[in-house]
Amino acid sequence: MPVHLGERYTLSFACLAEVKSAGTVVTTRWKVSQLSSPEYLRPREGAATTLFRCPTCRTDFTVRVESLAMARAKRLANLVAGVVLLALLLLWVPMLVHYGGQTVDESRADSTAGTIGLLVLATAASFVGGLTAFKVGRAYTGINKLRRTTGEGRPSVRVRGHTFWP
Repeated sequence: MPVHLGERYTLSFACLAEVKSAGTVVTTRWKVSQLSSPEYLRPREGAATTLFRCPTCRTDFTVRVESLAMARAKRLANLVAGVVLLALLLLWVPMLVHYGGQTVDESRADSTAGTIGLLVLATAASFVGGLTAFKVGRAYTGINKLRRTTGEGRPSVRVRGHTFWP
C-alpha cells in the first residue's frame, strides 16, 4: 500500500506489549498506535526533530521529520532506481537465454561461461535490487531516527521495544 506524503504526518508507532517464550518459539505482541495531531506539520526546509510520548508505556521519544520536498525527492529517487533496475531485466534475461542456448567450441568455453556468470549475477542484482528499491520507495515517509530521550533530555542511540510500524 503506497504511503501518502503531505504537509501533515501521522506516526505509526508500535510498543512491545508482551513476549512469551515456549521452548524454542518466541511469540511477541505489539501494541500499535497511530499518533496524529494538528501540530504534526513537516518543516518547510530540511529536517526537524519532534518530541512525542508513547501512549502505552509513557516513555518520551524523538523522531526526525524531513520536509515534504526532501521526502518526495528521496521517495522518487528510490522508485526510479527500482524501476530502472527492474527494466534492466528486459536486457539481461534475453541475453542470458541467448548465450545459454548456444553451443560453443571448447576453446571458447571459458569466456562463454564467464559471460553467462556475469549475466546471471547482473540478472540477480537487478531483480533483488529493483524490488528492494521499489518497495522502499513506496513505503518511504520521511520520518526516521527514532530515539528515546534520557532523563537529561538527550536522545539515546538504542531504542528497545519500540519501532515504526508499516
